[in-house]
Parts: sequence; C-alpha cells; structure tokens
Amino acid sequence: MNARLDSVYAEKLRYLMNERRCTATEALKFAIERGYDEVRDAKSAGRKFLDSLVGTFSGGPPDVASTYKDYLTEGLSQKIGVNGAPNRKRDHR
Repeated sequence: MNARLDSVYAEKLRYLMNERRCTATEALKFAIERGYDEVRDAKSAGRKFLDSLVGTFSGGPPDVASTYKDYLTEGLSQKIGVNGAPNRKRDHR
C-alpha cells in the first residue's frame, strides 16, 4: 500500500507511532481497525433497533399479511362511505 499524507495526517501518524511504540504499518492497522469497528457498530446498532421493532405492534389481526387488501378496502369504505359518499358518522372537529 502506498499512501500520501498531508502534513496534518503525517503528524498524527507519527504521534500514534510514538504513543503506541509501533511501526507505521502497525499504527495504520490500528487506525483502520478502529474505523472499521466504528462503522460496523453503527450499522449493527441500527439493525438492532429495527429488529427490536419486529413483533412490537400487537393487537392487530394475525392474518394481516395475507388479507391486507381486504382490511384496507374495509377501512376506506368505512371512512369514505359506500360508492365514495362521505361517511357522516364521524365528527372530525
């Protein structure tokens, strides 16, 4: 690997090498590992959040995946009435 570093990053690399008492290769491996872990952990946290949502919505019909169109049609019919006429039962104030 051949890398060109500006003066700021070159100084940061030297600092890592001095503090960790390691070679440039070892310092770069360390930095890459830290960056990799940070990105992976962020993605993992997002995935854990999404996974935590699965199954948390209770009270709905168990067959909604296979009959969602029927439920949608029924709900819209109740909301807008038969043949598109508004349902006057609800007061939306």
